[in-house]
Parts: sequence; C-alpha cells; structure tokens
Amino acid sequence: KRKKTLVFGNYGYRTNQLDGQTMELRQMQELLSRKSVQNVVNRDISLIGNNPIKILEVVWQIISSKQVFYFAAQRNLRVLFPIIYILTKVCNVNLYYFAVGGWLAEFLEGLPWHVKKLKKIACVYVELNTMVEKLQSKFRFENAYLFPNFRIFPDSLTRSSGENEKNSFRCVYLARVTRTKGIFDLFELEEMLNNDALLKAKNITIDVYGYIKPEEKNEIEKKFEASKLLIYKGVLEPVHIYDTLVEYDLMLFPTFYPGEGLPGTIIDSYISRLPILASDWKYNSELIINGESGILHEAGDVKDLFIKFKSLVLDYKKLNELRNGMDKMRYSFSEKYAWEILVEHGLCK
Repeated sequence: KRKKTLVFGNYGYRTNQLDGQTMELRQMQELLSRKSVQNVVNRDISLIGNNPIKILEVVWQIISSKQVFYFAAQRNLRVLFPIIYILTKVCNVNLYYFAVGGWLAEFLEGLPWHVKKLKKIACVYVELNTMVEKLQSKFRFENAYLFPNFRIFPDSLTRSSGENEKNSFRCVYLARVTRTKGIFDLFELEEMLNNDALLKAKNITIDVYGYIKPEEKNEIEKKFEASKLLIYKGVLEPVHIYDTLVEYDLMLFPTFYPGEGLPGTIIDSYISRLPILASDWKYNSELIINGESGILHEAGDVKDLFIKFKSLVLDYKKLNELRNGMDKMRYSFSEKYAWEILVEHGLCK
C-alpha cells in the first residue's frame, strides 16, 4: 500500500531564490517536518534541469506516491501540469494543486484543457476566499478551497522601542526588488522627501531586502548607488526575517505586480507587528483594513504615497494603533490554521 507524500515544486535551492513560490514550499516542508508527518519526499524542480536520470526519478516518485502536493506558477502549470495530471490519473494518485499568487482565474481563461482537468483533481487550493469565488463563478470549480500563504513564526517577538529613537525613522522594503513591486516608486519618494524640511529632520532610512532579477540588476544597482536614503541589504534569509523586521518602524510595499495574490510582505508585517503602508492593488484591500491594520495608498501614485508616508512619520501614536489592529489578523497566516485545513481535508493526520 502506497504511503508516500510527494511535495513538488520550485524550492529555489539551486540559486537560493527567495520569492512567494519558494517561501510557500519551504514553509510546507518545515510544517510537515514539525508535525512529524511520515513518508514525505520533497522534490525541488530547480535542481532537476534537463538531467534524464533526475526526470525519470521524479516520474517514479509521482507514480509511486499516495498523494502529490503540487506547487506551480504560470509556466510550470502550463507545461508540466498536463504530464503530472496524466501520471497521477493513470496511477490513481491524489493530486492537490497549490496555486501561488492571485493570477489563476485570469490565467485559465485561455486554457480550456487545463480548466477541465484541474476540476477533476482532488483539490485546487488558492490563497484567498475571493480567489475561490472567482474559480467557482467563472469556471464552476467544485474542488477549489482556501489555503493560506502561511508562515511559521514564534508566539512572541520583542520589538525595539521606537520611542527611544525619536531622532530617526527606520523603514524597510521586503520583496523582490523589481519595477513592478514598486522599487522605482521608492526612489521617486526619496526625491520628494529631500524637498521636505520637516521630514529631512527625521533622519529617515529605507533598507531594502530582496532578490534582484538579472535582467533588472544593472538599472536598479545604479539607482542604489545614486541614492542616499535607500540602502540595498541583499536577500534576507527566512530564519532572520522576524528578528530583523522588529527593528523597524514601517514597512513599505508599493506593488503593482500583475500576479499579486496574498503577498508574503503583508504576512511578515502582521507577524512582526510592523505597520505597513501598501498600495491599494489587487487583493491588498482584502488583507489590510485601511486605517486599522495598515494604510493603503493609490497604486502607482507616488504623490499619494508621499502624503500617507508623511502622515505616519509625524504620528507615532497612529503607528501604535496600527500595531494593535494587526494582532487579530496573525492567526489567518499561522501554521496552526494551515495545519487545521490539511487535517480537515484529509491530506494529513
């Protein structure tokens, strides 16, 4: 009798790629390990390449499993899903697809074969209830369910007291460092800050953490070299995220990335009780209660970003109110909530 669970997707270990997809896979890997789930095999697609032996190994691991947890972004889903679907169907393996990001419903509009077959697998998991509703209304999915972009985090975190540092205001950006995630909006924000005497006196800093894609590397690095306010700190390893974020006063997240779903940046802010100023983009307004658990600005509108930013820098009381408002949101992104769903749906015991 088959007992194995295969967790398959891009873990990003080949280049230490850290983004939404790789973080979700690594968190799932850690969760199953912490819960002592037996017979789990984790397979990183980034380490397979075109090696025929490794490809055959993966095929064998799929057909010899009881169930497959399949994590995929667009290209992976378009190209590999048909193969994985056929293998699991022929060999009677339960296939659970975990969608990463908020693009699935729109992506499937031109892929009728994928729609038909995804409706036949065990479950399709998406990150928000709005996404479930889209799949149900557009394509009549009956196997679409919520599964959060969760994080494993300590019960309590010790924050640095900003009250002791009134002569400085520390901001942070934690996401892929790319144009569509809003990094160039922050360079424009810097220009506005330099022309505001009141804010210049606040000794503002913006530390930037995240992966830079090679195709944007030269342009972005030149911007950092010319900047006095934004400092690139490299990629922040997951194990250090929360101890690092508690040292800051505000998270900045001016994204307009088309595939944005349930951003890890927002989750990490909630877990760290770090107030967030984010763009009103895609599902952000569903995740952030504007004025209570964070502040939203118009996406792509740097002037509005500046106005909201200035109001927060000058109002430390409001920052503390936002921290209190974030507490009730943390459970929605916890390992406990994710584990409850896995158990309830029979994926784990």
